[in-house]
Amino acid sequence: MGRTIAELEREHLPESKSRQEPDGAGRARSSVVLSPVRPVVAANGGGGQVPAAFIGRVGGLTLYAASDLKAISDIWRGFQPGACYTPFQDVDWSIAWLEAAKPGEGYQPLIVLGYDGEQLRFILPLTLVTKYGLCTLTWFGQSINDYNAPLLIPDFAAQCTA
Repeated sequence: MGRTIAELEREHLPESKSRQEPDGAGRARSSVVLSPVRPVVAANGGGGQVPAAFIGRVGGLTLYAASDLKAISDIWRGFQPGACYTPFQDVDWSIAWLEAAKPGEGYQPLIVLGYDGEQLRFILPLTLVTKYGLCTLTWFGQSINDYNAPLLIPDFAAQCTA
């Protein structure tokens, strides 16, 4: 019998929590803290690990979330050559955009990595944005581009449309 979501959360995310932090204007904003438990093995054959938290399984996919873009940049960079993506999903563009975002605007990366076994199948470059006390989940750079999409390997993209 499978385990419940609560059991998986207790096993894999014991330190993950939500906290209140001041934004640039001194107002409190919610912040999700992801524990770097159960590191993901790099899919590009490098054998490295990335700080990412297990967030669940969907079908045959295992999902992890990372909140440190620079920590997963080598995985992302290694995934790009074989993936379908636009310039707005390029890791270097994403790093530059995140660094250029005004401090205190409440951007917190929430990058979802989807694995099939040890094969990275997609990256969702998302960010939590807190503005006017409301937290929303958006694509990286959504306010300045109109190509909001994941990075997908071609055969996975075909499976999604079938």
